[in-house]
Amino acid sequence: MNKLIKSSTENTQRGDRRQSVRYRIAGAVQFQWHGKDGLSHDGFGITRDIGKGGVFIETSSIPPVAATLRLIVTLPAESQSGVGLQLGGVGFVRNVRQESCQEIGFGASAVFQVEVPMFAG
Repeated sequence: MNKLIKSSTENTQRGDRRQSVRYRIAGAVQFQWHGKDGLSHDGFGITRDIGKGGVFIETSSIPPVAATLRLIVTLPAESQSGVGLQLGGVGFVRNVRQESCQEIGFGASAVFQVEVPMFAG
């Protein structure tokens, strides 16, 4: 069972400027962006944390900063009911982390909407 952990919005040590609380939840993410070449690019990753206004995605598929994203986040079922949750959203890449001493991925501002619940088999 996944445990929700609130991430502080007042974390000044890291220079955290988030406007909303983030929750440590590992969910599968599919995302898409258009490159400067006009081609559509797809990526997959795992959420490190997610909140009302954004998400950090651990992935090796890194879109450029300011790229517009389409996201589908699949959150795991938290009970024996087997009902998971999908969030669809749009947003843009705010920052990128590609250094080997940190988690590789990117942070994005995003607005999410709840999609139809998924039922685990």
